[in-house]
Amino acid sequence: MVTVLQIYLFTLPFALSPGSPWSVPLHLFYVPSLLAFFGLWVLVKGLSLKGLGAVKYPVLLFFLSLVISVAFSTDREKSFHEFYFYVLFLLSFLVSFSLPHNDKVRVIKALLLGALLISLLAIHQYFVVFPDLIDYLKEKQIANPALSHYVAQKRIFYPFTTPNILGGYLAMLLPLALLLAEGRALILVSVAVALALTQSLSGLLSAFFAFAVLLSMKGRLNTRTILFLLIVMGAIIALIFFLRTTRCTEFLQPLFSGSMRFGYWRESVRVITAHPLTGVGLANFDLPQCRFAHNSYLQIWGEMGVLGIVSFLWLVGAVLVNAWHKMKEPLQRDTLLLLIASLAAFLFHNILDFSFFLPEVSLIGWVLLGLLYSPETKTP
Repeated sequence: MVTVLQIYLFTLPFALSPGSPWSVPLHLFYVPSLLAFFGLWVLVKGLSLKGLGAVKYPVLLFFLSLVISVAFSTDREKSFHEFYFYVLFLLSFLVSFSLPHNDKVRVIKALLLGALLISLLAIHQYFVVFPDLIDYLKEKQIANPALSHYVAQKRIFYPFTTPNILGGYLAMLLPLALLLAEGRALILVSVAVALALTQSLSGLLSAFFAFAVLLSMKGRLNTRTILFLLIVMGAIIALIFFLRTTRCTEFLQPLFSGSMRFGYWRESVRVITAHPLTGVGLANFDLPQCRFAHNSYLQIWGEMGVLGIVSFLWLVGAVLVNAWHKMKEPLQRDTLLLLIASLAAFLFHNILDFSFFLPEVSLIGWVLLGLLYSPETKTP
């Protein structure tokens, strides 16, 4: 069954991302079959609420917040459609934490192999596809301003729909490459190059945050290291600001993008203020100028109410506390450290973007959360 799980996770971005040419036919098969596979896994393995350990109550509260969100939704049909994705997320968490250590490593390798393939395809997009794509868009008179400017800037995004989503995906998986004994350099270089070519500030900041967390947990984050990271990060951000400012129209420039985010956040607070307890319902968070808040925590609260955001943060906190105590075991320490760093990238990216609401990325985040959790650990 682990091999089947590896195949599902390896193909996930291609099956669910709207930017993939195979997403429509694969989506019709992929989601129901994955849901059935996870359900079968839970039945075969005999997973129960008792086996959840420290995360039993936040998981139950999160599920309850989903039900309440659908019940009080302003558009129940849209919420029901979104509901099964959240069921998929929770099942992926249950399946992932039920794996023994060796199978968790196998799953990580499948995720890294997928990241390697996507990185190589995205780099191919930069050097080979973009020159012809610019001519194709002009010839077919395709009016898609965002796509045209991404191509003109040579900001890679395949197989996702935006460079920022690709950047968040790559930043999330980059630390895990350090786990490998063989192929580490190839994956690190490929993923890092692809991440740089996205020119995604949110993706790059997430990667820096992840490695800062990793160095801090290893006790190597001294003043000199912090200064070095800040200098490198500042230089990269300055270069991206220069490239994106000189190559694109106003609405895609970093400063304009940042100001728009502040506007989205203000609108999100208004939505939360109007529906603080139950939220507006899953998939019903529509701002005047955007479908997403560009801050997933605000949007979770806006869609699922206070129970949704409290239970999610409680779940993440319980998993991290559990992992901290589990790191006393030498066999798992390195794996847990890298999983924490990868999860940190996912969580940080969702402060600035909305990958939490895209199953092609978010499901991997939930899998990482599950891989990090070991229910047999006893916390004081």
